[in-house]
Amino acid sequence: MIKSTGPKFITEQTAEAHRNSLLAYRDYSGTAAVVRDYEKALETYFQVNHVIAVSSGTAAIHAGLVALGVCKGSRVAVPAICAVMTVLPVIQLGAIPVVIDSDGDTFCMDPEQLECELEKGLKVIIACGMWGNPGTSKAMLSLSERFNVPVLEDAAQSFGASTPCGREGLKGHIGCFSTHEYKLLSTGEGGFITTSDADIAERLRAFIRLGFDGQGYGNQPGVNYKLSGFQAIAGINALNELAGYISRRQELCVAWKELLSDVKCLSPVQVADDGMNAPYACIMLFNDDTDGMRFAGELAARGLLTDPYRYELKPVTCYPVFADYHPGNGQLPDAVSFIHRLLVLPVHDNISLKDITEGTRIIKSMLAI
Repeated sequence: MIKSTGPKFITEQTAEAHRNSLLAYRDYSGTAAVVRDYEKALETYFQVNHVIAVSSGTAAIHAGLVALGVCKGSRVAVPAICAVMTVLPVIQLGAIPVVIDSDGDTFCMDPEQLECELEKGLKVIIACGMWGNPGTSKAMLSLSERFNVPVLEDAAQSFGASTPCGREGLKGHIGCFSTHEYKLLSTGEGGFITTSDADIAERLRAFIRLGFDGQGYGNQPGVNYKLSGFQAIAGINALNELAGYISRRQELCVAWKELLSDVKCLSPVQVADDGMNAPYACIMLFNDDTDGMRFAGELAARGLLTDPYRYELKPVTCYPVFADYHPGNGQLPDAVSFIHRLLVLPVHDNISLKDITEGTRIIKSMLAI
């Protein structure tokens, strides 16, 4: 079975770097010096004023929403195509997810529908890139500015992607990243938040540290979302190796595209605002009447597992936990069409050129090419 995701390889060199770091720091709590060193390294990498390390990407979104004032009854715009984890914090806060259709064949929101909901009143707009593709468009940012409604970017899967407006996670008021095992930058579990707003950063740091505001605990609400020193060490070493890691994944994306270049019913995915995607996965689109979801099921039966099949991809409010907020598939025509045209191919550590060759053979045999 060619799997859709897989763990990262730990080389002897990486293991030795971890060991040396462990001996150098000797303090691994969530308030240890190594955590701040990791945050500073990320601030340098992204050229952003503030990075706050947290225990997961979902924790990042939850903390970000709190910092932006989301509470019970707040209306929060969410994209029709995103991960369940993107919307769960909205529900947890007692807020109302307002699902917005896709903007054609992209992971961005339909600007006309978003504008309509902004006129009714929204507290926050959550943008979400998927499989290495941007989720925040120029049109969305323009509407955010016009209505003075902040954008929170879920960049868990779009780390490294960009549009002419900037890099994913840096275009809105808050960027939320995951460093789960399967992400491009990994600490096993974990995440971080980016912002250029000092007041937001202060609120974030207090909230994730049990409400500690510099004067003590109990002065304001909070939770324990700190990242441990162990994970921060992993993050520093992963950041040092990131360029080479991304390059290897890009090579696998190129291999898929080259081997499938003669398949006329497949086209490259459209990138919002003619931007650049990142090698989280290799995405292509069926341009005929092939049902991509059914095709994904048949691929799995023949030994090639893909994310849409593994996660039963559908508009996010089709999942049972969000059923009360689902407007009906008829109200999300572009998202439904986009989902059924997707072909998402894996490029993780455990994928080899031999796997890609075999995967290509399976795809072509199913399409009778």
